[in-house]
Amino acid sequence: MEILGVYFDKITLVGNLYKEAESTLQHLLNTVESKVMGVPTMSAVKGKIYGDWVYFEYDELMGKAFKKGNFRIEYNPRKMPLDLQQQMVSAFKPMLHDIHFTRLDLAFDCDIELGEYSHEHKNPMKRAEFYGLGGKLETLYYGSRTSNIYSRTYDKKQQLLDIEQKEIPEPVLWRYELELKNRKFIDAMINFDFPVFERVRFVKYDITTLSGNDRVMVQALVDHPSLINELSSATKAKYRKIIRGLGGDDVTPIFAGALKKELPQLKRQLEQWKYIPKLSEIMGRTWF
Repeated sequence: MEILGVYFDKITLVGNLYKEAESTLQHLLNTVESKVMGVPTMSAVKGKIYGDWVYFEYDELMGKAFKKGNFRIEYNPRKMPLDLQQQMVSAFKPMLHDIHFTRLDLAFDCDIELGEYSHEHKNPMKRAEFYGLGGKLETLYYGSRTSNIYSRTYDKKQQLLDIEQKEIPEPVLWRYELELKNRKFIDAMINFDFPVFERVRFVKYDITTLSGNDRVMVQALVDHPSLINELSSATKAKYRKIIRGLGGDDVTPIFAGALKKELPQLKRQLEQWKYIPKLSEIMGRTWF
């Protein structure tokens, strides 16, 4: 069992375009391959640039009205060629200030049948599950799309077959993907080296030694932890003790180890956007 890849599958960042950089943006759009969507105005434009690799959106009035960044960039660093990423950062970063991340999708590909593992979260989370035609679990969702953290666990091999009619040689390919959202939460995750596996662990319990009724009850509680609230105090205590005493296969350390190994490379992808203040801003600061 191993992790086949750890990477950002999507990066969304927001900043404010310097007013004097509007002409620089126009020149960039005229210089590189780009496609403007809709009808642009003097203070608003959106579209794709560097081919279809990058989506951008600029709206000065909306930024002022909602007191948020007026410029947004979205791209997939795993698929976008590295030389184009470097060109993009070099082009956009001098035009923007107050650059920050509003969404990061962190993905783990593995050869582990994650559908067979319990996802134990430190804090209770909403859960949704979807099964294939054969009755096999194919996708698990935890959290909500509006929360700071939202996860998807799915059979990537089956997804490729269903959506792209693409068969891959790997016998097993599952993906665990996290949507991390909101500026403050993402900043904290970056500063603390993405401690995601302090929040969740993947365990496959060995319930073969349990009696029929206990086996059914334990499996239900493992799959749906909130069900324990339906039980009496004595029954809760009984099954908590049983679950704590179960042996099993905990693959969480494999994920945590892979993340630690790839962390320097992941953080470099983010640090390249680190804002560099202009000389006039530095000279205007009060130092004492």
